[in-house]
Amino acid sequence: RIFGLRHCCVHLLSVDMQSSHHDPVDDARYSILLFNKYRTAEPPLLRAVRDSLHRAPITPGFSVKNPVVDGVCMSRAGYVVKHSARFIWRWWTKYSGRKGVTDIDNDT
Repeated sequence: RIFGLRHCCVHLLSVDMQSSHHDPVDDARYSILLFNKYRTAEPPLLRAVRDSLHRAPITPGFSVKNPVVDGVCMSRAGYVVKHSARFIWRWWTKYSGRKGVTDIDNDT
């Protein structure tokens, strides 16, 4: 199993390095911090750290917290959200007598 940088930082440094937007400079900074922390570690310690990462709970990714972003499904869970939103939009446009998005675009 390969661990993500965020997973390693959360469980080894106790820092959630990507709590907001993605920043490659922060990625590099935390990569170097992890490298320096375990650079001189003996193999038994590295095995113990690896095993602790295996036992740690999975760190949820961006797509788990945000299944749909700007109409794009980020995960399988997003399809349910997107389908529900389309159903509600069709119902609302029919109920309110409003024009749909495609009708508005064709008026110009």
